Amino acid sequence: MLMDHYYQYGVSPERLQNNPNLSDFFKILTTSTDKDDKVYNCTIQANRYRVTAFQWHPEKNAFEWGLSEFLTRTI
Repeated sequence: MLMDHYYQYGVSPERLQNNPNLSDFFKILTTSTDKDDKVYNCTIQANRYRVTAFQWHPEKNAFEWGLSEFLTRTI
């Protein structure tokens, strides 16, 4: 699946794992890299709640406007 990649800010896996409040609440499902090859969390899920957070657009039609520099990741 292609995914849109419009983000300038994100939380690194290390930062989430080193924060007890975040790491107790969330587990990391997917990561990606930005245009500068910095790794960030793409999808996280609450451990005890039915909550999933995305930093990508699962509803987005990847070919709506054609290919662009933002459609750089596949999962």
